[in-house]
Amino acid sequence: MKENQKDELKDFRGTQLFESEIKVIEELEKLISKELAIVRFFEVGTIGMIIEAGQVIALSLYRCGLSTIPEILGNLKSLKILALRYNHFPTLPDTISNLKSLKILTLRYCELTSLPEAIGDLTSLIELNLSRNGLTTLPESIGNLASLKELNLMRNSLTMLPESIGNLKSLEELLLFGNQISSIPESIGNLTLIKELSFYMGRNLSALPESIGNLESLEELVLYNNKLENLPKSI
Repeated sequence: MKENQKDELKDFRGTQLFESEIKVIEELEKLISKELAIVRFFEVGTIGMIIEAGQVIALSLYRCGLSTIPEILGNLKSLKILALRYNHFPTLPDTISNLKSLKILTLRYCELTSLPEAIGDLTSLIELNLSRNGLTTLPESIGNLASLKELNLMRNSLTMLPESIGNLKSLEELLLFGNQISSIPESIGNLTLIKELSFYMGRNLSALPESIGNLESLEELVLYNNKLENLPKSI
């Protein structure tokens, strides 16, 4: 929408929604060949949205057969929750970086093979679920998610973690089981608020960094089914 155009509230299925957001919803509905319900809360399997003050604040597209995510999705700038479980897109558009208000992003079972550097612009994120995809690497920009508390990377194909993982100073839960990670960066020791750290069933992990001893808030450390022969003294 051009800057000199006014974004007007219009009636949309019995509620008021800004015209720019109606355009996004209509494009999404055309893409999935389904009407998005207006709901008050999400349940398992929801295909719908939550609207507040004329804006979409939560969107769930469960098992909609999406093979791509349209760039126009980035126009839902008040979006706080985005759930795209059980779809089939290999990556995300760079316009994902426009979702500055996003707090929860769920991309479980989406056949992702890569993430754009733009993921690091979602600095309001507190929960990121990327489990059961085909990710082999993470962008360095993942370390920009300073508000992130939960990061779920279970059942991917990761072989390493970026050094920037240590920048996630708010992180309380890091789940990595079912990957092929062979080593952990020393920067992991910067995650002093972390309570749960899981690397089990990786089968390749042969050593832990000395910095693991810095994780004084740690309550649960799961490492079985790896190649560890000893533990660092700092444990």
